[in-house]
Amino acid sequence: MTKLVLAALVLTTACHKHSDSAKDKPAVTLPVPTKLPPVQPGSGAAKPADDHAASIDSEYATLIAMYKAPPGATPCESLYNAIGAEQDAAKSMKRDSVFTFVAPKADFLKQCGALPAMTQQCLVPAYQSTHGAECESLHPDEKELDKLYKLRDGLEPPKEKGQGSAQ
Repeated sequence: MTKLVLAALVLTTACHKHSDSAKDKPAVTLPVPTKLPPVQPGSGAAKPADDHAASIDSEYATLIAMYKAPPGATPCESLYNAIGAEQDAAKSMKRDSVFTFVAPKADFLKQCGALPAMTQQCLVPAYQSTHGAECESLHPDEKELDKLYKLRDGLEPPKEKGQGSAQ
């Protein structure tokens, strides 16, 4: 009986410590648009009968490419590489890119380079995904971003069956 009480006490303490450490960690908000372009027929997208995770990976494949893009010499070049990776993935998958405009590289790097250093760093998807809390307040004005790129209007993440519209 004593062993049972001792085991319960150990488990309770361990669970309590685990839940306290989870509260201290901020939730990471990934920089994804609020809607994705529709998947085109014949684009290699997972069919509904396929594995659920594979279906989600397929829906987000162009955005995942941004996180896997090679780093550049500067944060601005890393962002430019990430955008290019998304566009290349969209083209190879016969999908629309989430970007409707991207400034030419020289202009992009010049305009981006004029932003504060930490803001530049926080625009890089791979960096922002692991530094969400510190990057949250460093997002540049939309007018500044419009000089670099423009996202397609009406973007929204894919929905699960029975899910309402995204907020």
